[in-house]
Amino acid sequence: MRTLDALKVLSSLVPPDPGLLSEVGTRRDIAFVRISSPDTHRWAVVSSPGDRWFALEVNGGFSLDKFEEDTLDEDVRAYLTSYVGYALQYVRGSNSTEKRNLLGLPEVELTTAEGTVRLSRSLYRTLRDLTRLKPPKQ
Repeated sequence: MRTLDALKVLSSLVPPDPGLLSEVGTRRDIAFVRISSPDTHRWAVVSSPGDRWFALEVNGGFSLDKFEEDTLDEDVRAYLTSYVGYALQYVRGSNSTEKRNLLGLPEVELTTAEGTVRLSRSLYRTLRDLTRLKPPKQ
């Protein structure tokens, strides 16, 4: 699948909802949809060039990334459908919580019909945020 095909798929997946703002477009060879909610102050971006990788990013630098070479068109549609569903669930604020994993690193957890989906922060972002912490006042 090519970028323009992925763009068409993403466009078809965003339901009309007066409580949400959405933008569908391309940057370079990447199709994306950005969904946000003025009510919850949450946003999510689903992006992909149409194969090779698929990404969901939400507030705070949390993301869910899938890398796969030679992705079949049906699989591309399935990944994009799932990721947009997760994005809508997160933006609407339903069944999502911020937790710490077993290593104590922050993650966003979505409870879906398929099971639990975990969005992680990059190790770089976590370390960067830790170095920006100010020492307590004495």
